[in-house]
Amino acid sequence: MAAIAVGQRRIFSSLYRPLLHLSQLKPCTAPVSIQLRFASTGKQSKYKKSNAISKLPVGDNTEQEIPKLIKLFDETGHLLPVVEKNEAQKLAKLKDLKLVQINEDELEPHYQLMTGKQLTESRLTLKKFKKEKSAIEKTLHIKSTISEHDFLVKLNKMKELLEKNINIRMKIKVSNCDNETESRRIQLKFMKRITEETSSIANIKEASSTATEIIVLLRKKTA
Repeated sequence: MAAIAVGQRRIFSSLYRPLLHLSQLKPCTAPVSIQLRFASTGKQSKYKKSNAISKLPVGDNTEQEIPKLIKLFDETGHLLPVVEKNEAQKLAKLKDLKLVQINEDELEPHYQLMTGKQLTESRLTLKKFKKEKSAIEKTLHIKSTISEHDFLVKLNKMKELLEKNINIRMKIKVSNCDNETESRRIQLKFMKRITEETSSIANIKEASSTATEIIVLLRKKTA
């Protein structure tokens, strides 16, 4: 029994000694920083702080329009020094002229000072250009080896298209001719004949030519 009592005292003594050591510690007065780390689950938390920088909305009173430099021509067509658009507007007002943009390039706009008459003429020219540009065009091919019958068929086809207000791009190709002078003679021969056959209804002009091909444009005459 005595041996058992001695053993119990030793056990209680070993348990009490750490507690006695802890009771002698002084309290900590410095702030304690605690960091908690959690095991990654492979998913980002929806509460994670974003690194993006929030931008405040910019009002009209804080954002100023960047001055736009333009190329300016006077009413006679001479190029003036590059100026800001608002300066060009002031100049137009001072000279009682119109400031008109004459190209469609927003990156490098070109403007011209115009009188009222010039502006009207410019609009009419632009309208005519757009009308011609939008016209339907048909391409026909003629080889120098074409037979007379087939050539007459082509001519009738040209006349039909011209009557329908369709422009014609005629390509005349010379085959089996190594002599440039002879090739040119054959081209002009066909061009002359086409001109004679369509002179009453069409205007004809040579657009371009090479040693083996000539391109002729035909447009219906306007009243």
